[in-house]
Amino acid sequence: MSTVELCNLEDGLFAGQGFNDCVVHIILQAAVAGLAIVGVLVGLVIIRQLPRSRQPITLVDRMRSASCALLFLVSLAEFVVSLTTTQVVSETQGIGGACIAAAAVAVGFYHQQEVHRSLSESMGLKLWWVLATVAQVLAIYDQKISAAWAFKGAELLLCLSATAAYLVPSGRSGSTAEPPLLAEENGISMVGRWARTLSAREASPEEQVGILGWLAFTWFTPIVDLAFERDKENGKLEPTDVYPLTRKNVAQRQLERLDRQWQVELRKPQPALLSAMTRGFFAEVFSTAWVKLINDVLHFVGPFLLNRIINFVKGTGEEAGEPLWMGYAYAVGMVLSSGAQAFLMAHYFQGGYQTGMRLRTGLILMAYSKALRVLPWATPQPEEAPPEPQTRRCCKKTPKKRPTLPTGGMGQMTNIISADTDKFTFLMPYFNLIWSCPLQIVICFFMLFKYVSFSLFAGVVVMILFTILSSTVAGKARKIQAEAMKAKDERLKMEVELLKIVKIIKFYAWELAIEDKVKELRNKELALQLRYKLWNVALFLSFSLSPVLVALGTFASYTLVQKRNLDAATAFTALSLFNILSFPLGAMPMMARFFMEAAVAKDRIEAFLLSPEVAPRPGAASAGTALELKSSKLAWPDKTVLLEEVDISVKTGELMVILGKTGAGKSGLLYAMLGELPIAPEDGKVCLTGTVGYCAQNAWIRNATLRDNITSSAAMDHDERYEAVLDACALRSDLDVLPEGDQTAIGDRGINLSGGQKQRVALARAVYANPDIYILDDVLSALDSHVASHICNKLLRGPLLAGKTVILVTHSPKAAPLAHQVVCLEDKKVAFSGSYEEFKRSGAVSDEVVHEDPEPEPDAAPAEEEKKEVKEAPKKEVKPVKEERRSGAVSWQVYLAYVKACGGVPAVGAFLLAVAVSEGSRNFSDGWLAHWSGSGGASDGLAIYALAALICLVTGVAYSTTRVLVGQRGSRVLHENCLHALLRAHMSFFDLTPNGQILNRLAEDTNILDYNLPQTMSANIIWFWRAASIVVVCMMVGWYLIFLMVPMFFLYAKLAKRYLPATRDLRRLDAAARSPIFSHFSESMHGVSTIRAMQQQERCMHTNTARLESQMEAYYLSNTAARWLSLRLQFNGTILVGAVCILGIYLSTNKQVSAGVMGLAITYALRLTDTLNQVNRESADRETQMVSVERVQNYVTNVKQEAALRIPHAVPPKWPDHGNVTVDNVMMRYREGLPIVLNGISLNIKERERVGIVGRTGCGKSSFLSTLLRLVELEAGHITMDGVDISNVGLHDLRETVAMIPQDPAILTGSVRFNLDPFGAKTDEELWEALEKAQLKPRVDSAGGLDSKVEEGGGNFSVGELQLLCLSRALLRRQESGGLLLLDEATSALDAETDQTIQKVIRSDFNCTIITIAHRIQTLLDYDKVAVFESGKVVEFDSPQELLKRPSKFQALAKEGGVAV
Repeated sequence: MSTVELCNLEDGLFAGQGFNDCVVHIILQAAVAGLAIVGVLVGLVIIRQLPRSRQPITLVDRMRSASCALLFLVSLAEFVVSLTTTQVVSETQGIGGACIAAAAVAVGFYHQQEVHRSLSESMGLKLWWVLATVAQVLAIYDQKISAAWAFKGAELLLCLSATAAYLVPSGRSGSTAEPPLLAEENGISMVGRWARTLSAREASPEEQVGILGWLAFTWFTPIVDLAFERDKENGKLEPTDVYPLTRKNVAQRQLERLDRQWQVELRKPQPALLSAMTRGFFAEVFSTAWVKLINDVLHFVGPFLLNRIINFVKGTGEEAGEPLWMGYAYAVGMVLSSGAQAFLMAHYFQGGYQTGMRLRTGLILMAYSKALRVLPWATPQPEEAPPEPQTRRCCKKTPKKRPTLPTGGMGQMTNIISADTDKFTFLMPYFNLIWSCPLQIVICFFMLFKYVSFSLFAGVVVMILFTILSSTVAGKARKIQAEAMKAKDERLKMEVELLKIVKIIKFYAWELAIEDKVKELRNKELALQLRYKLWNVALFLSFSLSPVLVALGTFASYTLVQKRNLDAATAFTALSLFNILSFPLGAMPMMARFFMEAAVAKDRIEAFLLSPEVAPRPGAASAGTALELKSSKLAWPDKTVLLEEVDISVKTGELMVILGKTGAGKSGLLYAMLGELPIAPEDGKVCLTGTVGYCAQNAWIRNATLRDNITSSAAMDHDERYEAVLDACALRSDLDVLPEGDQTAIGDRGINLSGGQKQRVALARAVYANPDIYILDDVLSALDSHVASHICNKLLRGPLLAGKTVILVTHSPKAAPLAHQVVCLEDKKVAFSGSYEEFKRSGAVSDEVVHEDPEPEPDAAPAEEEKKEVKEAPKKEVKPVKEERRSGAVSWQVYLAYVKACGGVPAVGAFLLAVAVSEGSRNFSDGWLAHWSGSGGASDGLAIYALAALICLVTGVAYSTTRVLVGQRGSRVLHENCLHALLRAHMSFFDLTPNGQILNRLAEDTNILDYNLPQTMSANIIWFWRAASIVVVCMMVGWYLIFLMVPMFFLYAKLAKRYLPATRDLRRLDAAARSPIFSHFSESMHGVSTIRAMQQQERCMHTNTARLESQMEAYYLSNTAARWLSLRLQFNGTILVGAVCILGIYLSTNKQVSAGVMGLAITYALRLTDTLNQVNRESADRETQMVSVERVQNYVTNVKQEAALRIPHAVPPKWPDHGNVTVDNVMMRYREGLPIVLNGISLNIKERERVGIVGRTGCGKSSFLSTLLRLVELEAGHITMDGVDISNVGLHDLRETVAMIPQDPAILTGSVRFNLDPFGAKTDEELWEALEKAQLKPRVDSAGGLDSKVEEGGGNFSVGELQLLCLSRALLRRQESGGLLLLDEATSALDAETDQTIQKVIRSDFNCTIITIAHRIQTLLDYDKVAVFESGKVVEFDSPQELLKRPSKFQALAKEGGVAV
């Protein structure tokens, strides 16, 4: 029997006195079975990894299983009988039996899975059995008493029994119960109960939810209600309120799956990150593909039913004479199709964003792991060998160039973790469009061909032209995007560096110069961004306008070539298909942009992952030897020779001291010992036995408590070694000073500690680790003389290091006599290696280095007195502030600030006008199409439709270009304002704010302002316009719809209001959780050599993973919030579609609505689901992205600023021309609420006097210099300079007249010229003269001159050379007569000989007042005056000769420093 004979649908649902056999036995039963099978497949995907349990099977479960089995047997028998004899059971009934049998198998199998996994009872199965029973009632309705009736009767009875069994509770205790919905019980909200549960951080309800709860995202509803209740009470969600990650989303799992595949790639000649990502995440992408496939197919049900409805209304075609109920059936079909799409789209995007999050997490952790292995300095690009010609090919093929990227630097690392990895987050939700878009286009064209015949090909030609155009544009845009990312790297690198040395920038009055430099880099970045965005405008227009132009070409061919009139059914079915076509065509530019950006990001990440690494841990040395280093040549990565002919061996238990002049290569030698400096196999090797404790020259301090910094653990258990380390490292008295002792939180960059304290904490960390070998890089240079003596006596000679191997780089004469072996470096060679006695006799260096100190008697009384005074000082805990996270909606002031940044009312008004004209022209073209098709559809209406398409094109260009320019201006202004506010901020802001928080604004938030926010704002406005236009058009069908519109939009507003607090708070939690990630990256990169040497990589990875997971929790729920609302809003749209269809069909029976209006209304109503979804999505994105404006603007408006830079006529032209400094009863505290630091200091420093300042750690020496330059304002008292109160002088007027050499050298990436003279005010001759006097001319000359590059942080210069560079700056800033020079332990990193030479330069070239802080008492002996500071007071002030003659505190310090008294 043919299909037509088997299934005759001409009579519709009814046939004779009963139902149509085909409908009730085939279509209905197949639909019921299909629903069961699809539901079971979805359920199995969800529960496939849940563990099985051994709970006993209940009686009810046995009854359910028996019902399924019996139903399967009866249905199968019915099918078999129909195959053998159609007289007993018809073929249609047999096919129905087969469908029931298949459904019984699927449902029974899933029921068994629920039982074996002890899952909660599925509501889906209960509803399915009710539906199956209804279907069986319809199937038996008109059956006569016969064998067939017996089959159907048995099936009905079994369905009834199964339904009863499923409606009765089974008694099974499911371990994955669905969370109860929040509801009102007796008027009392249940939010409080859930708030307590959430705070306890129980497992995520997502892991325990049932099928229906999973489908509808009801597991997320408690978060929505909790946020809403908190918002009413002016509260907000806290990190403890969010659900923890599910087991499948934890960060470690994503790292393992991606790194496993990357290791496979590394074994290949050409590793490819794309291949690793594909293998690692293909299954997840594929699992969402079938959801997208079903959704795409359902998309085309709407146009098909639309054609049927219009023809039904007109009463023409196949639908002529159809019964009324068939029209309503079409309407119900529209509703069901729209509702199914809502579920499918919500879960497709949920899966896509989840995959993107997982991939981003894996990439960040891989990048961080790699960062712990890369060389600690920038590496040059490797030279590529020329490609070999491929002679076997008929034409030459250029091999693909491998991506390369200069590695190193926080700017690049910040860009990788913030911008590059985020590209994959944006890509993955749309990844399946790579096949979905072509599929939708093909189906569209197939259906269009049915309605417009060969006219379709005119539209195809138009689309092909746009595709060619877009591919050309995409290639150009990708190249520009890669350049823009490199420019962003450079800008971020500069911003990272200025944050590190912002204090020194203020000392030098360089704020404006640095601001101009950053602006220059930012302008370069924005220029490339503008080119990229303008190319994207062309890409956007080529696809967004193509549906209009494709429709124009098609209708033109239909009316002009085929000579046919355009009727309403054809026009609006085609228009509906063109609207569907607009999504793949409109999504393709977005998809192309995402793919381009992801490809650029992939290349950059891949290049970073393939960058050179430090050598593996050196192998063990020979027996009895701790370390051996033999190499013919040690060289830096840029091939600069460090040392030649190195042969060093250290025996176990020995102390080796490494000496040498500044820049001799001492620190580089330690790098080679640690494996940080690569040694070519042919040049030599290093061997090392045992564990290592390393303390770098620049102390690395973590943002943690002092105890955690030393022990790497917050445990409070009694630890004898810890107590011994505190004593040996002279930290015991510091604990009395710190507010909370060893539990005091040490802020970012060690803001709570002095330079000496930081160095001793870092030293204590190395000692506490109890390694076999200690490698200490000039750890004594930042210490006071008495503290250095304590370290030598109690630590280097003490029991903690007894039997340990110690390698010490130093300039201190106290440490050299303790050495078993001395190594001296000079002229890039090991000039001496031997015992200390041999070294003294050799005369390798001057006597200043080898001078052996007498053993001074410790002056115990003053120390005890100081300790008592310190204990009486008031304590107040000083903790870095946590990042502020606001609550409630983003205020209108933030929106107004963004409007102002974008150009104010004129610019924003022009943009809004462009949007209105662009969208209005689209509405006009649709309206004209309705009029044209309704009035006959002759070819004479084509001209106006073509004019409307042209207007769409012109206004589209205007809108897109305006959006780019206005958004670009807003991003530029906000970043510039933020940068200006940061450079003008009070130093207390930087003391309390971790760098990660500031970098989050300059990197992540700025990236959102650059790329995301302008597009989101414009899309939000456009979708609001489109939603309003849908309402207006639908009202044309009948004003009765107002009664549906009002409650529907009331429901929409209520849902949106209920939802916004949750998404807003989650976005803020997400943004705030990113700052600790940046801070940890910055912290790790600063101490990466220490981390590797002490093998702390695992601990750092654990910390990074924990911080990343905190951000992932908020991010995942933020995306879920969008899905939660979109699903509910899409059902709003479904209701409107059904209402328009049903009302239109009802009115058409009375001829009260035309087919044209009906077609236009349904076409627009079909868009409402997606439109409301987009309105919600863009509104949420706009609200959350405006948080970035809020955060940046918060710095602009709320950060405390310093005083004015310039005050006209405040000082004479050549002030200060003498250099008299009077300090009158000065009192100073760093911030309100903190203890007084300077307490009644009074000094009278005369013209051209040289004054030294000495005192123990924490006595206020550096604080005094800060008050002289007004980095901190005075609490009381006055400071005058040449009779002018400095508080009445502009900051730059003051600071530009003072030359300063700080303790920590301030270096920026750039040239030597820029670091010496950022304003470009000096000639080359003056620059070279300053370098020559600072003994740095040979070093700079050999590096390439004044324009030679200075790496990030001055990585290609030693610390001593950097201090000499700072001396050169001071020489350039000195006045011919008068003025002031401040030296803050400026020569602490120099050898004694170079120090003496520099002191001579200072005496001869600085004809001004000099104030010096020094640890080396010898350098102050020829000064005019010495001030001894103690507990913030000046206790002695006289000439050094006078103070040495009598018992004094200065005399005690001199004895401890080895000065003969």
